[in-house]
Amino acid sequence: SRESAKLLVDRGLVDDAITAHAKAGRHYDAAELLETEGRIDEAIKALEAGYRTDKGREYWHYTKKSGVLEDAKPKLARRIAKLFLDAGNKAGAAGYYEKAGELDRAIELFVDAGDARGRARCLMVGIPPKGKLGPKHLERLREAARALGDARDPKAVDLFVRAGEFARAGEIARAARDYPHAAELFARAGRHSDGADCAAKAGNRQLSAFLLSEGGEFNKAAALYEQLGKLDEAAECAGKTDDAELKARLFGRVGDLLGQARILVT
Repeated sequence: SRESAKLLVDRGLVDDAITAHAKAGRHYDAAELLETEGRIDEAIKALEAGYRTDKGREYWHYTKKSGVLEDAKPKLARRIAKLFLDAGNKAGAAGYYEKAGELDRAIELFVDAGDARGRARCLMVGIPPKGKLGPKHLERLREAARALGDARDPKAVDLFVRAGEFARAGEIARAARDYPHAAELFARAGRHSDGADCAAKAGNRQLSAFLLSEGGEFNKAAALYEQLGKLDEAAECAGKTDDAELKARLFGRVGDLLGQARILVT
């Protein structure tokens, strides 16, 4: 009982009192004694044990029903966050400020702790999963995407796509070696050369040739189309180059003898 634990404390048997509280599942009483003793790390563990199993009612009763029941668990999260700060653990504090709904404070600490994923998670709170975004939500989305992008997290791809930043999305997909997706994203961004390179790495040589052509790299496109046996496309690309030898050869291969002759006599 709490009375027995108090008697143990009065006799100087603090460890025994802490053990008694812990065995009885009185995590908050145990944490209070541990905190008084300056054993912050142990106090945090006791409070976390309570947080995991308590929906808030137990802590509400522990605080003698201070405030409303709905606020009890966020208050507990804030208490744990403050203890983490006392212990010099900013990442731990950030996580519990996030649980408490104090997102700006959590973001600040996630930044200090170098936790890009935690920062992004907080930034995404309240952003509608679908539909057009207003300026404030769009800026938070972009900030979250940049945070994940800096961490090379593949989840940044979808965020950058939603923000309309296809080139940045392509860079993240390429870093993750998702070459088919990267090729598509670079194409949407107008970075055809990067898209062609990713398409080639994905084994899609026809798409690579198409993107080279779209990007104005007609010599490379013609050579690749020829390797693929796409002679009409190769000749069309060759016709847009200044390479007379290439044009003459490909015009001849597709049977455009007149075009070939014109090249040869100039």
